[in-house]
Amino acid sequence: MRKVLLLACIICLALAATAQKKKKILVPYLKGDLWGYSDTTGKIIIKPQFQEAGFFKEDNNMYYAQGKINDKDVLITEDGKFIEDEFTDGGISMMSMFEEGSRIFFTEEKSDPNIKGYVYDKQKNSIVLSDKYGTCYSFFNDRKGMFVQEKSSQLIGAIDPAGNVLIPFQYEHSIETYGPRNEYIRTKKGGLFGIIDLKGQDVLPFKYSSLDPISHDGTHLLGNTGGGYQVIDIHGTMLFPDLVFNAKYANGMICCRRAGYYGYLDTNGNIAIPFKYRVAAEFGESPAEGDFAYVTNKEGVSFFISKSGREFYSK
Repeated sequence: MRKVLLLACIICLALAATAQKKKKILVPYLKGDLWGYSDTTGKIIIKPQFQEAGFFKEDNNMYYAQGKINDKDVLITEDGKFIEDEFTDGGISMMSMFEEGSRIFFTEEKSDPNIKGYVYDKQKNSIVLSDKYGTCYSFFNDRKGMFVQEKSSQLIGAIDPAGNVLIPFQYEHSIETYGPRNEYIRTKKGGLFGIIDLKGQDVLPFKYSSLDPISHDGTHLLGNTGGGYQVIDIHGTMLFPDLVFNAKYANGMICCRRAGYYGYLDTNGNIAIPFKYRVAAEFGESPAEGDFAYVTNKEGVSFFISKSGREFYSK
């Protein structure tokens, strides 16, 4: 028992000591069949010797990576030392993980059948609705209009405080506003996504099974037409001339397939990393982190790349 406690103390001291130093950015580097670590330029810092190697992480003032050597799970310090990890349940998972985004709604405070539209109480930051309307989504035009759901039809439109309809109740999905002045609205009609303006006029046809912003102001979009993905601006202009497939956006890059191989586009539709990989994941997707992605080349070898296209792999 005393030996176990002593070993635990040595592990904690070794890992805590590395956390006190200035942390290097170390990238898992595959050389042949073994993993080591390099800096961001590809210079080897920790020699390849591990069967598996994950990214370094900070946890409780400890800076370490998880790996495997001689079929044993180990904790790796940034100076290349490692100790057996007796506390993990298994090796490092190379499976991708997906996150589902969340939506924020205004909630109804109370109902009053005598109120035609809504009353917004700035002091309480609350909204009073009539029995005619349900969920509130967002204000627009300096709070002179609000997107709401009509209880009878369950459809979404927009009204002013007096209950006058500003945008007809014909939309089926929660409202997302885009553009430098939030002048464009992404919503859903007939089961498909499109874009309207604040007058309810169509800006982008309702023909996309998914339509997601890829620029800060939401004026560049990734739209799924059912037959493939388009990289477009808010008016439907193609930023990349061809359809792409299996497209996913993350961390400023679009991972997608074209002519049978995966590559990456930037948010302006330019090819950032050529289409040359058999399999590829989004940047930051597990087992990668941050500005790195996990890919598999034409020979079936899997390794990490950076946003500049640098491959952390050599034969």
